Amino acid sequence: MSDWPLVIISCDAFRDTWLPHLQLWDKYGGGKRRVYLVTESERFAARPDVTVVHPVASEYRGSSDWMGLVASAIRQIDAPYLLFTLDDFFLKAPIDWPKIERYAALALRDDCDTLTLGVHDTTRRGGRSIAPGLLEVDDRSPYWITTSPALWKRAALLALLNERHGSAWEFEFTQPATLAFRLKQYMVDRQVSFLSPLWPYYAEFWAGVDAVPVLSDSAIAKGKWQKGMPQFLAHNGIDGVQFWQRGFHSYRPAIVGRPWRKLAARLGILWDLLVDIAIRPRLRRRAVAQLAERLGRGTRGPGVA
Repeated sequence: MSDWPLVIISCDAFRDTWLPHLQLWDKYGGGKRRVYLVTESERFAARPDVTVVHPVASEYRGSSDWMGLVASAIRQIDAPYLLFTLDDFFLKAPIDWPKIERYAALALRDDCDTLTLGVHDTTRRGGRSIAPGLLEVDDRSPYWITTSPALWKRAALLALLNERHGSAWEFEFTQPATLAFRLKQYMVDRQVSFLSPLWPYYAEFWAGVDAVPVLSDSAIAKGKWQKGMPQFLAHNGIDGVQFWQRGFHSYRPAIVGRPWRKLAARLGILWDLLVDIAIRPRLRRRAVAQLAERLGRGTRGPGVA
């Protein structure tokens, strides 16, 4: 297995995610590798095997400067390729390393700058097919840049962040026309990720107060824990998280009590997934079964993997 280091991008305010994230990594990550934790100033004595990386003061402009934090930290990590992930992407099942290695070999062969391994934003579109299950990212797509788990060429990530400062959202809204170079990106086909995730991380699919379906693919939403996290972590033998400190997130859609909103949302999910599976007849039965399960959820999604 390749020895790409894992780089977890975080911040001091999310230090309560560090230990459970790493405990889940130990369980599902599939073997030893170098692990770097990027944060502003906190130390992490609980895991001496993890290298904590702090930004250089002159390269970082404070808590709103996510891009400066990441760039300054990446400059301190000596590796040509990096496995990039965020602190609240909690693994829920084993990583599919054989498939990642196969896709990575194609990406490296083509001198690709980044290979996206997870589907953090489902509006991101693939373009040209590179191989079965592997697509080149469409430059015109929303979220052309993503913070999903990915294999990054270190030099390309630094070039993308060079002399830029701002939030993670500003990073994701980067437009190709603003760059002085072409960023070559590959991504795993959404259908492959939906049916058999390469980098499976926690998600909740549940309904708000008017039963509008919501999918959130991280352990924390808007600064608060997802409601299913206590059960999920307990299922994985992890305890000691002080959930009361940040509380639990509750989705509250703007329009409440309108039946058409629930119907429209569910039809949107149905259409989106049917378009994806239409070209994959062999996978249709499995996909439809999963679709039926998702549409039939009550007020909480899959809190336990």
